[in-house]
Amino acid sequence: MRCPAALLALSGLLGLAACAGSPPPSASRNPCQGKLGVEGRAEGTRIALEAWNDCHVPVLLHLSLELDNLRASRALPAEIAVPPGRRVHALDLEVVRPDRPSGYRAASQVQVGGAPHPDSAARYAFPFGGGAPRKLSQGVGGDETHQGVHHYSFDFELPLGTPVLAARDGVVFQVMDGYGEGGKRVGVKRGNAVVIFHDDGTFGLYGHLRKGVCAREGEAVRAGDFLAWSGNSGYTTGPHLHFAVGVAPSAGGEIETIPILFAGDVVPEKNGVYGPGPTGARAAPPGSRCDGAGARDS
Repeated sequence: MRCPAALLALSGLLGLAACAGSPPPSASRNPCQGKLGVEGRAEGTRIALEAWNDCHVPVLLHLSLELDNLRASRALPAEIAVPPGRRVHALDLEVVRPDRPSGYRAASQVQVGGAPHPDSAARYAFPFGGGAPRKLSQGVGGDETHQGVHHYSFDFELPLGTPVLAARDGVVFQVMDGYGEGGKRVGVKRGNAVVIFHDDGTFGLYGHLRKGVCAREGEAVRAGDFLAWSGNSGYTTGPHLHFAVGVAPSAGGEIETIPILFAGDVVPEKNGVYGPGPTGARAAPPGSRCDGAGARDS
């Protein structure tokens, strides 16, 4: 039998795409939803529990069990790391009294991305191309929207249609697409975004993108690879790229942004001019279409 694992919502990180309190509806369509779980297999008086992960990023499973006439082979609750596309042995349950009924109930939370261990040596390329430096309109601790868990965020003013590039190697975890022009109007909260998983368990977010994102969930990217074009979707004061790196909490709640350094050990400051980043092997396609790489403009 498979017991579906309850996913932690990534609404904190995904909500950054809109710089507003509510995440886009696609935040509820977690790419790992339905692709994780725990399976029990009876073998005589023993039940072997395996955790499986068909998602494209690692996960850390926090497993709790209510046991009736069973004894676990390891202390509970247990933490089980499951690589992408793998299944691992979690633990064994042994019947205590064979002459009595036995059973168990499982409850779990999943830390998508696994246990984060931010790499202090990581340096991020400026996440846009276009051939010209661009102004930072809001930086770390900005008093408009960069407060609380969003503290370590960066807003780069970009002309519409500027290439948005991966700032670091990783795997595309989630793509949010389909939203048109945004603005600073009541009720405008939803925008297009790309979320990239890094191998140290952190996530990079690229927000306010133009409709027609080219990145695809599950694909590997290298620093400088083209992801999308800059836009003005979501709650914005004007066209810009919102960029941040964050970690998922171990027991739910919002993603928390973390301090990062850009190339040259730079921390961009408000009104400073920065970039552009180097272009990688995957450049922007000609025109404004993705040639089947991802979502298309309508």
